Amino acid sequence: MGLGLDLGACSVGNMGSIRRFDYSIVGDIVNIASRLDGACKMFNTDIIASGAVRDAAPEFAWLELGEVIVLGRSTPTSIATLIGDADYGRGAEFMEWRQAHEAMLLHYAGMRFDQAAKIASDLAKTAPSKMRALYIGMEARFSALGEARSPGPWSRYGFSVRSRRLRAHSRQKQGRNCRRNQKGGEADLQTHRGA
Repeated sequence: MGLGLDLGACSVGNMGSIRRFDYSIVGDIVNIASRLDGACKMFNTDIIASGAVRDAAPEFAWLELGEVIVLGRSTPTSIATLIGDADYGRGAEFMEWRQAHEAMLLHYAGMRFDQAAKIASDLAKTAPSKMRALYIGMEARFSALGEARSPGPWSRYGFSVRSRRLRAHSRQKQGRNCRRNQKGGEADLQTHRGA
C-alpha cells in the first residue's frame, strides 16, 4: 500500500443532493494524489509526493524520481519519494546516497542508459533494504532501454504507445504486473521507473 501526496486547494464536505449526499473530497489536487498513490506500486516505494509537497518541506530527506505524466493530464508532474526526516537528510550517509542517485538520473536524462543501469545496480546493493526494490526496477528499466540501442519515440516523461514493448520487457524482468486503465491497456502512469 502506498501514499500519494499533493498540496493545494480542494473541496471537502457533504456533497450531493437532499435525497442523496456523501462526505467526500474532490479537486485536481485529489486526482493527482490518487495517481501518485498508484505510482508507488510502479516505483516500489511507500510514499510519492509532488514537487509542491517537496518544496513545502525542503528540509526532509527527499530523493527525486523525475517527472511523470499522470492519466488525465498533459503536463508533467515532478515527483519525489520521502526517505526520512530533517536530521536524516543532513546526515553524511544520505548525502552520499543522494549524490549517487542524482548522478544516475543525469545519465538517464542524457540517454546514457548503461551507466544509469550500473549505478542503479550498485544502489540496489548499498541502499537501505526498504529502498532496494526501487533500484532493481530502475536497473531493469534502464537495461531494457540500453538493449534497445535506439529507444525510438523516447522522452524523459515516458514512452509512446509504440514503445510499449519496452515497458512489458521491464515488467517481465521484475516479475510485476502494471495496473491498466479500461481504455486501451495503457498504464495509469506513462513513465519509467526512475526519472
